[in-house]
Amino acid sequence: MDDTAEEQPPVDVLIVGAGPAGLTLAAELLLNGVSVRIIDARESPMSESRAIGLTIGALEHLLRRGQYGQLQVGSTRQEVHFGGFPMSTAGLPTRLEPAIDIPQHRTEAALLHWVEELGGRVERGSRLTGLDQDDTSVTCTVSDSAGVSRQISARYVAGCDGSKSAVRSFAGLNFDTTAPSIQMLLGDFVDTDLPTNPFGKRNHRGMVMSGPIGDGAVRVIAAEFGRPFREHGAAVSADEIMSSYTRIVGSGFIWGSLRWGSSFTDATGVASRLVAGRIVILGDAARRHLPAGGQGMNSAILDAACLGWHLSRALNLASNEPLQQFEDERLAASRALVINTQAQGQLFLRGQEVDALRDVFGRLLQASGGHHTLVRDVSSIGVRYEFADDGTDFAVGLPLLSGHLPRRPWTQLLDGLQKHGGWLYIHTPGADPSTVRAAETCGIPSLEASLLQVDELISHTFMPAANRDSALIRPDGVIAWTSLSDKSLSEVFEYYHLHPTATQPERS
Repeated sequence: MDDTAEEQPPVDVLIVGAGPAGLTLAAELLLNGVSVRIIDARESPMSESRAIGLTIGALEHLLRRGQYGQLQVGSTRQEVHFGGFPMSTAGLPTRLEPAIDIPQHRTEAALLHWVEELGGRVERGSRLTGLDQDDTSVTCTVSDSAGVSRQISARYVAGCDGSKSAVRSFAGLNFDTTAPSIQMLLGDFVDTDLPTNPFGKRNHRGMVMSGPIGDGAVRVIAAEFGRPFREHGAAVSADEIMSSYTRIVGSGFIWGSLRWGSSFTDATGVASRLVAGRIVILGDAARRHLPAGGQGMNSAILDAACLGWHLSRALNLASNEPLQQFEDERLAASRALVINTQAQGQLFLRGQEVDALRDVFGRLLQASGGHHTLVRDVSSIGVRYEFADDGTDFAVGLPLLSGHLPRRPWTQLLDGLQKHGGWLYIHTPGADPSTVRAAETCGIPSLEASLLQVDELISHTFMPAANRDSALIRPDGVIAWTSLSDKSLSEVFEYYHLHPTATQPERS
């Protein structure tokens, strides 16, 4: 460590990176009374379009927190795609539809507004240059653009600093990726005659995709077979993108200017661990994959939603056990995401050798109803967490879709059913009164609904109704227990260290 570094006051959590993952995590922690500092190497907020749109899973979380209205959602599309095959989201029991024209800078601006409302702020132009940890804290060296260093002591550090994560490197959590097999060029053009082709078109030379992304821009992606590979994230010019598009399609397009151009490949990898002592990584710091269907940023937001309450529990309990639960849950989600995007790459970014496979796959989607599972996967609501050894009710471990729950007025849903970041107990008028009292004793708010409405909570599993009369919802919107669970409600409370409010453990 730099002996000249200026010492700063200690903090519960230092968040490195003020992108969607870092800002979401900051808000979640602040809701739970956790002190945070957020540093970011950028001198000013990100202004590029980058990731566009939000999946139903990410929108559901922001609706649950009362933040959906901040996004100013414009265009939506009741469709997603898997490897270029369009699939309707109409069967999902939620009023929300995928948002297709929200550039990343607008998503970040909405999240930043939320953080600032909660009393947080971003320290910009601050780069992590070193860290040491012991059994009780992490000491971080942070340098500004002038090279002046300061030290920050934190009980935990969260690496939300992207694919080239300094936190990951310092913590020894680096991972290998597969060799790339295809290069893709991406550009956001203004004043263009590009067609609306959101799910892509293939031929023997490659694949092209284009569609509006908001703010008057159109995104084009050109994946040309057999081209040399650039460094991941390398900038590209409008002429380079146009040349690749023309070679694939046989003709070009009119354009006025290029807002942003970049390149990426299908190189894939996922960390074997997300936690190293008091250091946690999430989002792009924890995995790399083909950005098929725009799932990366959305999964990062859900990483942060999961980590926020687990990390708050770790602080309250003075134990890393909740972080192990976070790692188990989000590593499963990361691995599922990697498999999902790899499969899409094989279907969509290969030549004529996969035409027969695509034909069979397309017929299976139409004939078997198997698209239900894929729709949930690419909508970021397909992963089922396994916890508490409760395998009786398949609903346990799945996300609640609050955009449907439980036929409440839209204005009430917009206010956020879990606005304050806590637990929620939903029950019918005829539910066991002892469970209602148990939830109230632990300070968990209750929401009364009809039997049909409670059962609809998990109708996106496409399982028949099962007459559940109550359900317990975790702070991250995951169903923790229902009246059909093997475990009793008191056993679930014990698993999560939930206690009557008078005896809640104090943070040490």
